[in-house]
Order: sequence, then structure tokens, then C-alpha cells
Amino acid sequence: MEFGVFDHLDRGNIPLEAYYEARLRIIELYDRAGFYGYHVAEHHGTPLGISPEKVVASVLLFINEIELAV
Repeated sequence: MEFGVFDHLDRGNIPLEAYYEARLRIIELYDRAGFYGYHVAEHHGTPLGISPEKVVASVLLFINEIELAV
């Protein structure tokens, strides 16, 4: 059985740089833990939609096995 994560990017009041840094760290931990995939929801026109493609592009520098999807 494989496990993955389905996430949405809800920044709230956190500074953008700190938010992305924290998200990169958690995705790296999912990768190390053996999760098969990390999926990012894209909520158009809402506060939840803060450009998931930037997270996905940045994550490619830090992961080894996990698959990414938007």
C-alpha cells in the first residue's frame, strides 16, 4: 500500500518566504518518510490559491523519490 498527501496552500498571515520555506521542509520530510506522492490543490480566485507551481518547482531541488502533482 502506498500513501500520498493532498494539500492546499493556505498561507494565512505568515510571511510568504517563511511559508514557502516551511512547506519545502515538510515536503522533504514526506519524501524521506517514503510517501509516494504530494498533490497540491489549486483554488482559483480564493485566498487558498497562492501559486502552487512555485512550490512544486522549488521542491524538485530537494526530493528524491516522491511524485508531485498540481
